[in-house]
Amino acid sequence: MLNNLDNTDRKILVKLQKEGRLPIVDLAQQVGLSPSPCLRRVRRLEQQGVIKGYGAYIDHHKVDMDIVGYIEVNLDQADAEGFHEAVLKEPAIVECYALSGSFDCLLKVAVSDLEAFGKLTMQEILRYPGVKSITSSLILRSLKEQVGFPIP
Repeated sequence: MLNNLDNTDRKILVKLQKEGRLPIVDLAQQVGLSPSPCLRRVRRLEQQGVIKGYGAYIDHHKVDMDIVGYIEVNLDQADAEGFHEAVLKEPAIVECYALSGSFDCLLKVAVSDLEAFGKLTMQEILRYPGVKSITSSLILRSLKEQVGFPIP
């Protein structure tokens, strides 16, 4: 997809990843366009699905989600669809990825405290359809957090 993007599109993406609420007039000035062509480009990038949406980057501690962790899940592939359906219903699971390698899925979870983490893992996720085993890791501190992706 990036082959269809020119340097101005890339500049727009870099700026919007850093500041999604940047007014179109300011964005246009920073990428060397007038506002109308800049807005057309942004709308085109949205329509093409390059820009999937906009959101706020929230400090999880300030919304009482003090425990963030990752859970590696090994699945019985015969019940994988039931697992996926259960994951979609659980708000504490904020990300889920199907992977290659030594486990089948990686979940990122956010909960209020260790008790909630224990309940989520032992009483919820381990009982999801198809789950054979899980391994969990809690984030102790963040060494790097980056919103967005590098744009070549």
